[in-house]
Amino acid sequence: MTERRSGHNKLKPSLLDAVSRSSKTAEKMTRFGIRMSRKTRQTVSFISGVVIGFWIMLTIRTHVPDKYMTRPVSSTSEWTPGVPKKGWQAGYGPTSLENNQKHIYIGVMTARKYLNSRAVAVYETWGKQVPGKVEFFSAYDPKHRTPRGIPVVTNIPGIDDTYPPQKKSFLMLKYMHDFYIDKYEWFIRADDDVYIRVDKLQKFLRSVNSSKPLYIGQSESSQKNERLSMSSSDSFCLGGPGVILSRETLRRIAPHISHCLKNMYSKHEDVEIGRCIKRFANVSCTRASDAERIFFNDLKCYKKGSVQQLYPGLVQHVITVHPNKGPKDQYKFYTYFSALRLEVLQQRMLKLFRTVDRMTNELQKRQPTGHSSNGIKGR
Repeated sequence: MTERRSGHNKLKPSLLDAVSRSSKTAEKMTRFGIRMSRKTRQTVSFISGVVIGFWIMLTIRTHVPDKYMTRPVSSTSEWTPGVPKKGWQAGYGPTSLENNQKHIYIGVMTARKYLNSRAVAVYETWGKQVPGKVEFFSAYDPKHRTPRGIPVVTNIPGIDDTYPPQKKSFLMLKYMHDFYIDKYEWFIRADDDVYIRVDKLQKFLRSVNSSKPLYIGQSESSQKNERLSMSSSDSFCLGGPGVILSRETLRRIAPHISHCLKNMYSKHEDVEIGRCIKRFANVSCTRASDAERIFFNDLKCYKKGSVQQLYPGLVQHVITVHPNKGPKDQYKFYTYFSALRLEVLQQRMLKLFRTVDRMTNELQKRQPTGHSSNGIKGR
């Protein structure tokens, strides 16, 4: 995928083709050997139309700001200087990015200058698909000047938008622990320029035990950089493509975040997070042969600010895609991955209709014959 028109068309035709093919579902079924009556074809067309319409509605919905969201109220809580024993929750309750599924909490690190661009793009695309809660973390602002309806934490004194965001990252983890440790199973540290395929993320995390100390992402060995002051056998998760912590890992490191902030040996935020986790949770970033495909970090395109192309073999496995510094890249990926999900849904529908048709034929074969409608045996 590129910024040029030719690159953009590599992704978008998938959606257009999927929508156009959906209107021919009945014809496809006939080619698959399914013979249907006129009434059945009408039913199939109706159901297909409802499904396609639903997906189109979701896609269009992501481009329309929510005009009816109420702005979060200010908090009256007090802040203890430094890193307190108990953190300070932003002054609002459940937001539009929280649903009844208490599975994942995602903290997105952003900056004030990106609140109306990158943060909004995340909010309107993959952010609303998260089975849990998403909040954005920006510099301290007592006036809470944020885009309408966007759940932004701006009321933690001492936090600014300095890069690298070491203090912001550590205090975000402290915040997650103090207010959500018993509400969610998984906690994710994300940047505002990463795209997350939430459906694949949830499927992946459902297969892992959050009660164990786990630290998941694209691992980087400390052997590659002697200045990191880490053991050669240790590894840390790169921050760009996202870092996943189990509930148990966050529980173990939270009481020691103040110590970790006072004892940093490099300017790399993700390295220091990894060092803290290794020391107090006794776990390194999970190493896996396919981690680079699952948590994709395109370093070759980092200066350009966007992933230029996703290969078919990568699309099958990827969960996070980084970097996407232009907001329009988030919408492109949302459209592209939505099209892939739509195609999967279509295939499932075809299989379902084939099963229904086969069962209907079997029932008709077993039905007694030779009787007229009035119950008199025909000659």
